[in-house]
Amino acid sequence: MKKLILGLSVAAAVFSAQATVVSFDEAGYTAGALDEQGATGGSTWNASGNTVDPTGGGSVVLATGTDTWKYGVFRENLRADSGNNDFTVSQTISWTENAETGNNDAFSLLFNDTLNGTSTMRAYLNRSGTDSYKLGIKTDLGEDLGGSTFSETLFGLDDLGDTTSDSIKFSFNLVAGASSNDWSYTISLYNETTASDIGVISDSEITTSEALFTAGNLYGGFSSSRNESTHGLTDRVITSFEVAAVPEPATLGMISAIGIGILFIRRRFMM
Repeated sequence: MKKLILGLSVAAAVFSAQATVVSFDEAGYTAGALDEQGATGGSTWNASGNTVDPTGGGSVVLATGTDTWKYGVFRENLRADSGNNDFTVSQTISWTENAETGNNDAFSLLFNDTLNGTSTMRAYLNRSGTDSYKLGIKTDLGEDLGGSTFSETLFGLDDLGDTTSDSIKFSFNLVAGASSNDWSYTISLYNETTASDIGVISDSEITTSEALFTAGNLYGGFSSSRNESTHGLTDRVITSFEVAAVPEPATLGMISAIGIGILFIRRRFMM
């Protein structure tokens, strides 16, 4: 197992973010159902209806046909450290447009208070019409906070026959504030193939349930979203997955506020 440490030093105050990066060709992943698989000897995933393909760099193949809302939740409690209040979950995805149009959720990222998601915050990527995609968020209270729409060309798709997307990084950051109506989020899309930003949506002082705010557990994961007949996509795969949690700076003491340095510690197994 190797550890990669990336440092961004701005000044004297330093806190650390523990990030776990998963590649699905690692030891511990074999062809078949994702549930209970994992590079740490199994039981890493609480999953339903999604499968692993460890070949060609490794991927999770999302549910096909009419199956919907098949989740994969990583069994790492992001609130295991009570000081953690800043959480990120991300996945690298790709897909094929197999229908001319669609209008529904095709990919989702989740934060759950339980492995099965009693209270869930969900970021979604929605195919919208014939030539665009919408990025949005729904709170655990069922409120859709809306979002922004982006041209399909930013994903490597066009009307000239290119129906296979580029490799896209889809990330969801959630920060807990002082109360259940003081959360903030940032959701972003990045094209890894062209090394270019697609877009970001963010907001502060959003409201969650009190149950989510006070929950001692928080888990990151993904969902297969709607069925293929509604969004018109197929060959939907996740080629990597990452979760991270950051402690609240105040818990580390009052060091000089000249700036902040961030250490991202990534642990993954050697291929």
